[in-house]
Amino acid sequence: MLSRVSVVIATRNRSDRLAGAVRSALAQTESDLEVLVVDDGSEDGTADAVARLAAEDGRVRGVRLRRSGGAAAARNRGLKEADGDFVAFLDDDDRWVEHKMASQLEFLDAHRAAPAVSCQYEIVSENDGNAPVRYAGPASCSREDLLWCNFVGGASVLMLRRAAFVELPSFDTELVTCEDWDFHMQCAAGGPITILPEVLVRYTVHDDGRLTNPLHLRNGRLAWLRKHSADMSAECLAYHRARLRALGTGDGAARAAVAVKVAATSSARVTRILAEESLAARLGQRAGDPGRGMRRLYELIRTP
Repeated sequence: MLSRVSVVIATRNRSDRLAGAVRSALAQTESDLEVLVVDDGSEDGTADAVARLAAEDGRVRGVRLRRSGGAAAARNRGLKEADGDFVAFLDDDDRWVEHKMASQLEFLDAHRAAPAVSCQYEIVSENDGNAPVRYAGPASCSREDLLWCNFVGGASVLMLRRAAFVELPSFDTELVTCEDWDFHMQCAAGGPITILPEVLVRYTVHDDGRLTNPLHLRNGRLAWLRKHSADMSAECLAYHRARLRALGTGDGAARAAVAVKVAATSSARVTRILAEESLAARLGQRAGDPGRGMRRLYELIRTP
């Protein structure tokens, strides 16, 4: 049976978190949906959890991969199985606000040429007990903008229109990180991606060891850069090289100092971009506005 929206949830060994994500999708005010849970070869109780969720609500369908292929491969399998006119992604440790789908569908219905839409999100930390923080990036971004930064956000914020693509974008299984960034660039090839000015996703920050290794993050960023460097201006490439040198260097202030120092060997504009972005990011952290640095970067790259 065809659904208006297919929700793809890739999961692995997180049976304790999965139900919360699925139920936040099922609780949407827009009810014409299917939830595809792709189990990426889990070794815990995930298979049983998916079976229970499917028994509770017929809109849930489980797909189990016998061997783990990573998040990109799992999401691609979900895309292959999806039958909705629109496709949205939800990570197993994130949660949707109940009108997330309705707000994005309203935008896509009103803007028929838009290939996809994103939204602002809230960062919820399990480690420090601090209050949730709103992350507000720019209002929209093009593919050219995305060569500089993943202004869209993580996979859980995006909804795409199937009819906008002759062939649906796919997640690059060769990328160990940044695969969502790469996917957003494919979506933006069909036109700019609007970021709705409201928090529709709650993004959970926690320590599970998957994406905290600095070397892992650096290698993933490097692989993404190699894939897209041919499309970049010399200044954009210099910006990323400075950022790569800074990854894994102390705290945010230390990383910013390294990046600016490396950029100083390049053009004055790249040095200015890194310095002003880093300053804005530090001020934003103090003010509880973590998206401030990203918004300043967006302004700077659009200023000749």
